[in-house]
Amino acid sequence: MGDALLFVGRLHKLKSLDVLIKASSIVVQRYGRDVRFLVIGPGDLVPYIVLAARLQVEAGFLFLGFVDEDMKIGALDALVCLMLPNISDYAEVYYMVISEAWTRRKPVVISSVGGIPYRVKYVENQVLVSLRDPERLVGALLMLLEGKELVKRLGGRASTRWRLGVALAEEFTKALRGSAKAEAKRECLSSPL
Repeated sequence: MGDALLFVGRLHKLKSLDVLIKASSIVVQRYGRDVRFLVIGPGDLVPYIVLAARLQVEAGFLFLGFVDEDMKIGALDALVCLMLPNISDYAEVYYMVISEAWTRRKPVVISSVGGIPYRVKYVENQVLVSLRDPERLVGALLMLLEGKELVKRLGGRASTRWRLGVALAEEFTKALRGSAKAEAKRECLSSPL
């Protein structure tokens, strides 16, 4: 199948799948090898299939629509990187699929919107791109397609960052539980019977 790039999200204009489709023709031309674009998510596929056909890149796209969790995880395992060229954080501030990709040691190419810049750092653990800029998206995708060592390094850093976040959340939860127990004990001891 060649190298696979994955888009996961609702098929909505705010997700900028159209920008990805436009960028794909340049990626295929410059990369010079077989590359596939997998699209997973609920919504109306027709406008995107029509756009891919109009740009003559439909052979490189596999539109899967809604899939179950096992299929999504399998797709994450098979890909070079996850692509999220969103232009808005209207519905979500932080996308769960970023953490899912990180647990699978996969880098993410994502637009700098909402809370994303606070979690994602350019070439520290992922690649941030400008909004609605197909050329920057092309550059980021080519950098990862051509840099297998970079993909491994970013994926490893992302996985480490994710594990650190989980550990911090667990410690915070323990601390909260401990302080809640202490407060309840103080309340019980200080209240008259």
